[in-house]
Amino acid sequence: MKKLMDIYTKNDVAGNETRMVGRVLVDKDNHFEGIIREDSDKRYRLVVGDMIDEKDLGLVELIIFRNRGDNRPSLKLEGEKVGFKFLGKSYLKTDEVKAECGKATVSIYDGDMIREVTDEEIESVQKLTQLAREELNIDSLNIYMSLSAIKQYRKRMLNR
Repeated sequence: MKKLMDIYTKNDVAGNETRMVGRVLVDKDNHFEGIIREDSDKRYRLVVGDMIDEKDLGLVELIIFRNRGDNRPSLKLEGEKVGFKFLGKSYLKTDEVKAECGKATVSIYDGDMIREVTDEEIESVQKLTQLAREELNIDSLNIYMSLSAIKQYRKRMLNR
């Protein structure tokens, strides 16, 4: 069973601060996939990542993909847990290059702690996530497919 969580990001790309908000579904391995958007944007983007959130250790790594018609590189955020947030760096990422571009803050909250999560809300996030996958530009699709291949390989190796 996947858990619905709310995600908030703030990142700095060459001095321009961007804030995004979304919802992700987290599996038992703390891998998540969902949707995220800037406040001023009506289109959702696909967000995929992994987190470790234990008593003494907390790390997050995620990629915010770009939609068709947006030729900018995807955005990768990495951070370590400090209090209730993950603080770290933002990177512009293509399927070939990753370039550091500023600071990043990521907050991920259990949806059930904020409100009563409904099955309809989970289904809505699943549908919007599928639509966001279908909207990926070519570069983002290449990155997403390579991440999927890596995840499948790890699963096969663990199940040997």
